[in-house]
Amino acid sequence: MIQKTRICPWPHIFATLFLFLSLSAPAQAWFFGKDHPGEARIEEIVRADLPEHMAIEEIEIGSQDTREGLVEFSESRVRVTLAPREALFTTAGTLEDRTTLLTRIGEPGTGVSLFALVRARATGEGWDGQIFWDDDEAISDLGWPRSRFGADAIVQGTPEHEEHLAMLQKRREDAERARLALQRSVSGSFEGTVSCGYRHYEIAKLVTDAVEGTGTLTYRKVAAAPTEWSSKKMTVEQVGTTPTFRVSGGDWDFSVAPAEDGATFSNPYCSMDIYPLGDTPDAVATQRAVRAEWLGRLSAGSIPARAAIGDKELDVTVTITERREHGFQMHIDHPMHLNGRFNLSGWRSQSTVDIRFADAPVPLHRAGTVEGRGDPMLVNRCGLVATFKQDGTLRLQEGEGYTCGAWLDLTP
Repeated sequence: MIQKTRICPWPHIFATLFLFLSLSAPAQAWFFGKDHPGEARIEEIVRADLPEHMAIEEIEIGSQDTREGLVEFSESRVRVTLAPREALFTTAGTLEDRTTLLTRIGEPGTGVSLFALVRARATGEGWDGQIFWDDDEAISDLGWPRSRFGADAIVQGTPEHEEHLAMLQKRREDAERARLALQRSVSGSFEGTVSCGYRHYEIAKLVTDAVEGTGTLTYRKVAAAPTEWSSKKMTVEQVGTTPTFRVSGGDWDFSVAPAEDGATFSNPYCSMDIYPLGDTPDAVATQRAVRAEWLGRLSAGSIPARAAIGDKELDVTVTITERREHGFQMHIDHPMHLNGRFNLSGWRSQSTVDIRFADAPVPLHRAGTVEGRGDPMLVNRCGLVATFKQDGTLRLQEGEGYTCGAWLDLTP
């Protein structure tokens, strides 16, 4: 009979457990939660959080405790002494030309102490850690190397800074001189004429002072009968950074800008011919002289006249009833003018028409009444142009258009 031997399992169990504990020795902190990372590992953790321009001079561990969270971890209270490897800077503002101004706040080798917590979790190969500074901005507050701010940045208090300030001052002075020159180029006293649709004006005097931002305008409406001069206060304001200025006051609003021969005035809805006071353009002076000469030969009473519309001559008789400084009034006996057509079969009307001359671009102004049926001869809606011929005849010509085109010749 074979006797069975019973083998005790305990020696094998102890041997297996011993082998397992020996292989897992680096992770004992994970199992027991009593060990903490050493100074060398803490320095590695701190180093990983620092920029390259900062050197670690000393790390002092104040206390180390085990904390419970999702996992057990080590928490070390440390004081870290740092020193810049090079000079450090921070921004001190921005100059008027957007140049960054720097100030020097850190010197190489000058130690600064900061406080932090280092939290580490044991792993199979050591410690996985992270640092939490007491002040989140502690590192950035120490400053940054000069290279971080770009090549155009300037350090406060350096010769480069002083030279740059001098350059900016000269630029301001040059800009101020240019601004004054621009303001003066559109300032002065002017005269001329303005035509805005059916509204026409004579400008006796326009004064602009762009330096002070003020002005005055003396004007009157062009009408058959003499009108009184009106005066308005104006403001003169530069339009942004452009060389154009806005001149406005009451119902008046137009622009003035410098030009080679002085200043030029404009409005998108008006024609403007404005020039320095007393410096009348040759074309305007010639036009005035021709008108004055013709009016000088005009006298009250009948005047030779011819009229036509298209190829149809009209039987007219004209009498000058009044001569004025800038025009005249006449009485016209003519075929009845009704609905834009002349009655050539015998019906007649008598028109009293006022003519007022003005400088270009203001068109010839006309006003009138009629006795009897119909409309006055030479109606406003057709437009009217005055032409002085070399033989001394004045032709008053309607513009082209439906039922327009009549003309009247007067020879004093």
